[in-house]
Amino acid sequence: MEIPSKYNPAEVEDKWYKYWMENKYFHSTPDEREPYTIVIPPPNVTGVLHMGHMLNNTIQDILVRRARMTGKNACWVPGTDHASIATEAKVVDKLRKAGIDKYDLSREDFLKHVWEWTDKHGGIILEQLKKLGASCDWDRTAFTMDEPRSKSVIKVFVDLYTKGLVYRGVRMVNWDPAAKTALSDEEVVYREVKSKLYYLKYKLAPSDSPEGEEKKPRYQTARKSEYELLKKNAKELRRFSTEAESALWEMLRSNKLGEKFRRQHILNNIIVDFVCLSKSLVIEVDGGYHNKPEIQELDNLKTNILNELGYKVIRVTNDEVLANTDGVIETIKGALLNSPPPGE
Repeated sequence: MEIPSKYNPAEVEDKWYKYWMENKYFHSTPDEREPYTIVIPPPNVTGVLHMGHMLNNTIQDILVRRARMTGKNACWVPGTDHASIATEAKVVDKLRKAGIDKYDLSREDFLKHVWEWTDKHGGIILEQLKKLGASCDWDRTAFTMDEPRSKSVIKVFVDLYTKGLVYRGVRMVNWDPAAKTALSDEEVVYREVKSKLYYLKYKLAPSDSPEGEEKKPRYQTARKSEYELLKKNAKELRRFSTEAESALWEMLRSNKLGEKFRRQHILNNIIVDFVCLSKSLVIEVDGGYHNKPEIQELDNLKTNILNELGYKVIRVTNDEVLANTDGVIETIKGALLNSPPPGE
């Protein structure tokens, strides 16, 4: 037998991985042993592995292999995510080069092209996982767009809808005019452009405030229809408040500061996080996205409008509230002492 002069890792890795696969060392069948299961965070079917995948999958592999060694029925379920927007962009580009417009196809015909593209290009990332030596149960490979997963998604969506947990609302979104879909902030590539900033001056009519609200301090909005929409949005903001907002509200609502605060309150056409009407003091809690220049510009505009209405505005970040709630409360306490009542 000829002994190679150099170590060939690819040859050794392929040999042993093939041996593991042939003997089904990674396969799992339910039995009396304690189960230990990890579902792989599915990588995008359109992509290839990067350092983040390697780190995350190495940790999972260690946990699964250790579980096997301790006698547990370990199962590592592999799969890929259909990455709808990225996949659609690839397929639409392919169709365009073939002279086909996506909107000339039915949903079913377009999905056929998606499946063709996925079958051709979608296996690369799984083969790379095998090259890493990942001890997945490949007999259980899943795809987020296959029939079992699609049925589950529809079932869960319908269930959430019937429970009133899925609803439509008025929101600012990132709109893709080509794909005709909304994009998350993570999917948007930002670039700076020079443009004009327009200020719109709305005439307010306090007399049109909702019945019973017109005499309450600082409730007035332009019209009843606008008030109802703002009130609905304010309720949703309360439902989905951040951890920092909830923590600060627990401190403010206790009345330990000697003043009453309101939460997600409407001041003219603006919803503020917290307000003490008797002292004309507004507290705004900002998340990380408020660091973006365009958001900061809107925040400054909002602050200027509130100042013109006679309100002092304190801005704190989520991190500041969570790291030093007592310090934030002391800042608010000092502002209350230096804030005269409305009209003074």
